[in-house]
Amino acid sequence: MSRQTRLETLSRRWVRVKDGRVFGRGAVDAKSALCAMIAAGSALQDARMRVVVACVTREEGDGLGIQSLIKGGRKFDFAVFGEPGGNGRITVGYRGRLGATLTTRTEGGHAGSPWAHESAVDASLSILERLKKYEQEHLVADDHFRSLSLCLTMIRGGTYHNVLPSQARLTLDVRVPVGMNCAQVESEIRSIVSRQKPREDSTRFKVEFEGGTEPYEADPTSPLLRAFRRAIILTSKQRPVMVRKTGTGDMNTLASLRGIPCLTYGPGEASLSHTRHESVELSDYLKSISVITEALRQLERLSG
Repeated sequence: MSRQTRLETLSRRWVRVKDGRVFGRGAVDAKSALCAMIAAGSALQDARMRVVVACVTREEGDGLGIQSLIKGGRKFDFAVFGEPGGNGRITVGYRGRLGATLTTRTEGGHAGSPWAHESAVDASLSILERLKKYEQEHLVADDHFRSLSLCLTMIRGGTYHNVLPSQARLTLDVRVPVGMNCAQVESEIRSIVSRQKPREDSTRFKVEFEGGTEPYEADPTSPLLRAFRRAIILTSKQRPVMVRKTGTGDMNTLASLRGIPCLTYGPGEASLSHTRHESVELSDYLKSISVITEALRQLERLSG
């Protein structure tokens, strides 16, 4: 079998069009949004403003792509990020993110006499309980976007079934709402850990942080948001919906470091991202191209 035949076979197996939908890995998150932006950008060759389509990578990792774009020094007045939401919906906000690692060390001991020794895992979970209370203190009823969340994602501890763990490591994912910032949350978590009273003098707690992406919510009066609202009304004949998501995206990074108006837009249902049913409606995809094209023309008028 030739290489071309093998590629065609894989294409038929993994990428297909059925019942007006395109199925395939990344169809929703976020190849459709990228293709829509490229198509819209190419349709504006006669525009009086410069449109740059930047294809950045590792948004769900270390953010190297957006960081490289920022370090490149190019200046932009506005930025639109491609993520699924549907052609009539505009994502105007994401929570921030802070990664935390809590390490606990104790002397350990025999599991037959847990009253005589402190388990590193138990001590860690005791701090986690305090952190969950802190989370509850920053809970806004029926509004996850404006609530702080603190989630245990990994835990490691113990070496043998009858030995009390002498070391435990908890990995926490902290999402920071608008109205708070990463420095504040980091300081408050450090304070909670420092106030923890160990059972033994030899017990040690250490908390480290990584990431630090600030929360962001678009200004409702910005020309960029007004342009997209108008574009949806003109092209789709529907009332635009403003969406605030509980995750974190590259939009936050650029907005906080450059201070320019940003929003996120793209076709597809976010709930299908990263699933074996990932697919996008062709009509949704095609309408999104019209929306982006019209939004850029509206922005040109509003900024002119």
